[in-house]
Amino acid sequence: MEKIEITQVIDKLQDKLFNMKRSIERAGPFTADQESNLKLHSDDMLRLADKIRDRLYKYRVELYEKSRQ
Repeated sequence: MEKIEITQVIDKLQDKLFNMKRSIERAGPFTADQESNLKLHSDDMLRLADKIRDRLYKYRVELYEKSRQ
């Protein structure tokens, strides 16, 4: 079975979220409230994916440093 890195999964998730956001933006027209809510939620999802990737990277660095001691 192929080993899949968690960061690869996060990258794919982020790409899918970004593509979903673009598709939703093209699907309009929306009312101002709907558009604002869609933008807010899609931006939140992308920020969350960034935070997860950052935390995973920090965790990986910590594990590497511990393994070298």
